[in-house]
Amino acid sequence: MEVRSGRHRNRHGIAGWSGNFRRELATAPAGTVTLLSAHSLPERLRVAGDPYPEILADAAGLLAEATRPLEGDVTYPSAGNTTEPWWRPDLTEKIVAWRERGQPEQLLAPIGFVFEHLEVLCDLDHVVRRFAEEHGVRYRRTPMPNEDDLVVESLREVALNGVAPPPGHDR
Repeated sequence: MEVRSGRHRNRHGIAGWSGNFRRELATAPAGTVTLLSAHSLPERLRVAGDPYPEILADAAGLLAEATRPLEGDVTYPSAGNTTEPWWRPDLTEKIVAWRERGQPEQLLAPIGFVFEHLEVLCDLDHVVRRFAEEHGVRYRRTPMPNEDDLVVESLREVALNGVAPPPGHDR
């Protein structure tokens, strides 16, 4: 399967993530903003035409549409420790920016990942949580889909049949 496969557009995957968003937002204070995130990459990859930023933006739009209302930003945490520029905005920049706009209630949604793993559990749940709390922000994170039936069906469908578009969208 190639990178431009459209797996992020699969209706089951969108339904799984948007269900997680709705459940978390149902218990969150009114006005909570959502910070969608996916791992940062070196800027040279964007310049070379890597589709990742467009894929993430498309996924964010589909999730916002399926989870109305959904206010927030797309972010790129975990830039590498190199001298070259990495994709921005960084998650911590947006945490501070939303706090400065008077919004301490923020929900992190690491949509660039499907399963709990080191970056989610350590970088986000430990390092970013501490950063957020130090800046007066309540850290909340959507659960990862992991073995959620809708996400498993999404992966199965993509592997066996190609990509099924979200409801209301053509292939």
